[in-house]
Amino acid sequence: PKPPTAPAPLAAPTADDIRGVLDASQDSTATHKQLAKKLSAICERMGSKNFTAALVTLIQPLLLVSKKHRGVEKVFRFLRVFCLELQEEETITDLINVCLDFCRARDKTVRYRACEVTSHLMDTLPCEDEDDEEEEDPHRAALYNKVIETMKRCL
Repeated sequence: PKPPTAPAPLAAPTADDIRGVLDASQDSTATHKQLAKKLSAICERMGSKNFTAALVTLIQPLLLVSKKHRGVEKVFRFLRVFCLELQEEETITDLINVCLDFCRARDKTVRYRACEVTSHLMDTLPCEDEDDEEEEDPHRAALYNKVIETMKRCL
């Protein structure tokens, strides 16, 4: 008899894996929680920086869609569900910073969409306890100030 073989290691996730999840998120909001768990697993396996770079590359074309498009709206809502599921502040902050860069774009549609995504992502940041006001996180305060200043320039 043959000795048992070890299972083949899982291939590292790619941008195509992320694209598949984003494509599926356009179909129905009912599956967003399940898809968010799948995307969280991909994020963990890819690493925060690689994942963020791949995700931003895939979302960039959606920022150019000027008219209300159900598929685009569902992807942006899915990103919110995903960030709520992820609860990894570093990745969420990285995504917000990239969106803030897009808020400075010349194209009005890109600015609008970037502000829309930034709003969704800001909603997902974990709340600080009111009791811990003395111990305010300087990174979070800097992020809030950056968002405020960028939004002022967008108006």
